Amino acid sequence: MIQRGTGEISSGSLGAFAPELAEAFVTVSSDIALVVDLDGTIRSVAVGADSPTPTAASWVGRSWVDTVTEQTRRKIVRMLDEVTVTGVARRCEVSHLLPSGVGVPIAYSAVRLGPTGPVVAAGRDLRAIAAIQQRFVQGQQQMERELWKRRESESRYRLLFQVATDPVLIVDAGSMTVNEVNPAAAERFGETPAALAGRGVALLFEADSWPVVAALFERARAGSRSDEVRARLIGSGDPVEVVASRFPSGDRTLLRVRMRAAQDRSPQPEREDPLAPAGTAADPHAPAIAITDTGGRVLMTNAPFTALVGLDLGAVTDEHSLGEWLSDWPAILADVRRNGFMQLVASRLTRSSGEVTEVSVSCALLSTGEDERFGFTLRPLEAAAA
Repeated sequence: MIQRGTGEISSGSLGAFAPELAEAFVTVSSDIALVVDLDGTIRSVAVGADSPTPTAASWVGRSWVDTVTEQTRRKIVRMLDEVTVTGVARRCEVSHLLPSGVGVPIAYSAVRLGPTGPVVAAGRDLRAIAAIQQRFVQGQQQMERELWKRRESESRYRLLFQVATDPVLIVDAGSMTVNEVNPAAAERFGETPAALAGRGVALLFEADSWPVVAALFERARAGSRSDEVRARLIGSGDPVEVVASRFPSGDRTLLRVRMRAAQDRSPQPEREDPLAPAGTAADPHAPAIAITDTGGRVLMTNAPFTALVGLDLGAVTDEHSLGEWLSDWPAILADVRRNGFMQLVASRLTRSSGEVTEVSVSCALLSTGEDERFGFTLRPLEAAAA
């Protein structure tokens, strides 16, 4: 019942004014309004200036359920049942079907005018909201894809990280604590990886060496390219060469810290065996590790790699390309891009002396996008078979 002054107006008496009420609803708060009989037949349509559907005028005389998609027809039936029983129907979202087959989402609320109707259903166009929701869903899906890519990249990097022969630490650049170590580093410090995780990295170096290492880390954290520095690990009299590089991981910045036995930097007499780095003997069973960019430019190597290609320790720089030694690396990269990794493929490597040797190559995609990186593990076939 609607009260006005001392008189009383029955809601049933408003039925004759249903089309005008529909127009009023559209003017005040709706994009579309329908006058519908209790049996679901549309008797009148009113649309706003921006009509959600240009075919709405043709709905007059049609059943309301025939104007919506198959998936939302039962919602119209439930709305009509509810408005017949209670006089008011709660908000319900349906999709009107355009001639092109596209659905237009509309949210309707309905009220019955009198015991036998008609019903006025006022609707709001939800396309703008649906577009925002779609962009949100697409954004979520993109984030999930990027997360999985990052997890796959981290997983592949961890595989390479575990087989590297040089001791490697992953250090949190903010707290300067050890985040992860590889088996070679755990063996070097004589502790388990779990025992080293969370420890302050300064505690792993002799006190007189730490200022030099700290300065190295500061340069790496700032993104500057840094050369190796010589330092001494705690409890060890032998010096090591330390190099650090920065890489982001989520909301943190990590440092990849690689260590290897320090070599005598004084001039060395020319050696007969070009594969023996200065001051050490090459281990034929150790895997040679190289990390490259998408163009094959060498970004990081270990001592067995420099020995394998026949150069002195530290002589391989980012001015070198893997293609100088491994002729079929483009085909290897193409396979790795498709599959993410490749294991134990026979290849031929040309050393700096011109000697050609058979090698077994494994490769993993370490990161994607503009910062694409590949990790190569190479073994002479005779060493791989040993």
